Amino acid sequence: MFPTKLEVKLNAPPLKSVLAAIALASLVGCNGENTTTSSSSSSSSSSSSSNSSSSSSSSSSSSSSSSGGLTDQDVLVYAINSGSTSAATFDGVEYRPDRFASSGTTQTITDPIDGTDEDTLYQSERFGSFIYEIPVTDATYSVKLHMVEMYHTEASMRNFDVTVEGTSAVTNLDLFGEVGHDTAYETILNDISVSDGHITIELDTVVDNATISGIAIYSSDGGEYEEPPEPVCNDAERQTPRMVNYDAEYPGEQQYRFFNEQSGGSRGFVIEHAEQSLQHHTIYRPQTLMESDKLPIVAWGNGGCETSGLNQAEFLSEIASHGYIAIAHGAPGGSPVRGSAAELIKAIDWAIAENARECSQFYGKLDVDNIATVGWSCGGELSHRAAVDPRVGTGVALNSGFINNESSVISQF
Repeated sequence: MFPTKLEVKLNAPPLKSVLAAIALASLVGCNGENTTTSSSSSSSSSSSSSNSSSSSSSSSSSSSSSSGGLTDQDVLVYAINSGSTSAATFDGVEYRPDRFASSGTTQTITDPIDGTDEDTLYQSERFGSFIYEIPVTDATYSVKLHMVEMYHTEASMRNFDVTVEGTSAVTNLDLFGEVGHDTAYETILNDISVSDGHITIELDTVVDNATISGIAIYSSDGGEYEEPPEPVCNDAERQTPRMVNYDAEYPGEQQYRFFNEQSGGSRGFVIEHAEQSLQHHTIYRPQTLMESDKLPIVAWGNGGCETSGLNQAEFLSEIASHGYIAIAHGAPGGSPVRGSAAELIKAIDWAIAENARECSQFYGKLDVDNIATVGWSCGGELSHRAAVDPRVGTGVALNSGFINNESSVISQF
């Protein structure tokens, strides 16, 4: 997740280490490993920098559960650590990295959680209005939902409903009213009949945002999890981008000769060129794409409106290594298409399309609800203009200014 649209104007040397640190402060903070905070949750649509999670106003030190429960005949089918790209163990059960959600935003914190000795599961969340569709065989199930109020410190500030398989299961739930702030809460829903091949769990916002931290599914009559089949694709359908060997292919870019050793993120990076579908751009992504990935999207404009996608390779590889996909205008060896805001929009269009294309390596792995336009100098002006697109949540301009529309190629958008 990115912050709201903003401007960053710097009077500093072009990019390199100082610029990277400042820009990453604007970007890194809402995806997987880098979303962790100790004081503030963004699960509220009105949250800002308020120190809500450090509040000591929890009204309960024990977890709460609804009526119903599990029996010795209930066998674990599948469990999800909502909002996290990592697994968590709770009460002897492994909750796997988050998947099967159609929307919502993820968040992690480091606050201690009351009501449990196993905090990890409750230190991440998916919030908003969203649906989980978890593939299982047709059978009868019980579903355990884990929740926590990470943000609010008074009652009636968050209310939401939960529907399972089309039937209302939880109505107008107020987590703070039930157990207080930063306190584990769970509810178990029984006798859920599935006849369509998946359990559908829908969370709908009434006030602020619905939230969930974990889901565990059990069955007492032989229900099983079914891994979705991989799409059958030939090479032409996959359209896998070509990996760029920076050192071998572009030895003239001496200022970045050693950039491979300089990425600070734990994910590493690769540089790619989607020659078939995005000819005039260069892609920077984490070294390994994971099943649970939801990578925020950065569309980048070069300084001087340059047409080389390797113009700021060091900076963009750094961003990618923290769990983002960054798409720069310009092919790796340069492009005949001059820089304009329209080229940043093309990068966004491509990323959204790839996220929805089954044979793409990015299928379901990009966070199309968290998109930023970013650029340096002339590229900063491009980012301003592209940020008017309603899909863009953040616009960042680095060492930039405003240029007369009539005299600038920027006006092409």
